[in-house]
Amino acid sequence: EQVGTHTGQLWAVVNFAGLTAFCSMVEGDCVNKAESLLAVNVLGMARVNRFFFDLVQAGGGRIINCTSEAGWMAPPPFAAPYYLSKHAAEAYSDSLRRELLYLGIPVIKIQPGPYETRMTQSVEDMYRQTLANTRFYSRLLPRVKPFMDRELKKKNDPEDLARIVSKAIEAPHPRLQYRAGTSLLLRLFQLLPDRGVDAVYRILGRCG
Repeated sequence: EQVGTHTGQLWAVVNFAGLTAFCSMVEGDCVNKAESLLAVNVLGMARVNRFFFDLVQAGGGRIINCTSEAGWMAPPPFAAPYYLSKHAAEAYSDSLRRELLYLGIPVIKIQPGPYETRMTQSVEDMYRQTLANTRFYSRLLPRVKPFMDRELKKKNDPEDLARIVSKAIEAPHPRLQYRAGTSLLLRLFQLLPDRGVDAVYRILGRCG
């Protein structure tokens, strides 16, 4: 409402928001966590876009939705709430783009990899909570922890992400999506068939 008192149009709405989770989907309050993530990561984005749509249309602007590399990657274990929310954000963005192309309004996805945020520490906290309360995975979780830590410790330069966002805002003909910060190893991992991905996780579970 305050934005509307200062301008009658917007060139861009950029959605940057996200919650994460680390939990078993068969123990604890996993469903409540999934609902919370969907409420913020997907429905929150949809509400913002709906609220500002008239201003975007008046300005001949565009909508930019920051999803995640988790929106297109094969989901790992213990991350279902986060990955389902990001896959849903991808589906929402694709459907919205195909709707708004009739109105000449671009919808652009940005799919960043890991950057330094408070989410990193929250994953650590949720890991410890899951380990303390699990009935099934007390031996498995410490085995996969080193691989989780390896990904969490990857910190890409936020300036690179800022440049990509600026490009999405300013480009006369923006791409449908921009990816940033995903390692080559993870990109190659996505080329495996589902059974191959499952086999890798079986091997990781036996390590340590």
